[in-house]
Parts: sequence; structure tokens; C-alpha cells
Amino acid sequence: MRIVYILFIVLFSGMASAEKILNKNDADHIFTLDRAGWETYVKKMAVPNGWKGRTLPLETGTSIMAFDSSNGYGLSIQPIYFETKTTPFTLTVGSYYPAGVLPAIDTNFLNNVKKETEQDLGEKYTVNVRKAFPPLIGIEITVMQE
Repeated sequence: MRIVYILFIVLFSGMASAEKILNKNDADHIFTLDRAGWETYVKKMAVPNGWKGRTLPLETGTSIMAFDSSNGYGLSIQPIYFETKTTPFTLTVGSYYPAGVLPAIDTNFLNNVKKETEQDLGEKYTVNVRKAFPPLIGIEITVMQE
């Protein structure tokens, strides 16, 4: 079973306070999967010990989410498929935190996360980063393959 560590929750120390959320190997793999491949893959995923996971079947592909209610951390993975026989159009990953863990999620913070993610994933991906929608506190990264 593959553990849902596709999202590394690693906070870097220092002024940038950038966060590494998605690794290149996992992004490369997900972008090779058609819809049926993703649906099979998501069923084999396991969440970290102590976390509660759930899947949400959607018209555009199943989303997987995991939360640790003991500390308020969470993650989500959602590839978007427009057709069943093609690879994903986009991949959105989210990383969520309890209040007070992250520095202010301002434009500088989001730009730093975007820059770090672009460097990690390489030129074949386009990256957008946004603040998570309330009531969640965190960031969501949307990736498109060039």
C-alpha cells in the first residue's frame, strides 16, 4: 500500500518559511494515469497512522483527503479529468494546518511556495498557489503539465 505522503508537510526554517508540498516523482506518476488508473491508484493509498482518510468520488475524478483530528493537520489530492481516457488536466494538492502554525499567508508567502514548487517540479509543470478557502487554514497548489 502506498501511504499518502505525496504531500510532504515540511516547514523550512528561516525567513522564506516556504513549504514543500508536492514531489516531482509523485506528480510525474499521477500525470501518467488516465481516470481508471487514478481510481485504482487512490484505492491503494493509505493515510498516515492516526489520521482519518476519506475519498470523495466526483465527476472529474476521486479526491482523497486525510486529517489528523488530534492536531488539526490535513491534506488533500485531487486530479481533474475532463475525459476518462486522458491524463489529468490539473492536479491540486492541499496542505492544511491548525491556527498559528503557519506564518501569515500573504502574497510573499504564496510566491515563495510557488517558487520552491516550480524548482522542485521542473519546467514541464505550471504551478499556481492559493490560500485555502475558509474555514480551512493552509495552501492549495494547482499543477498543470506543459
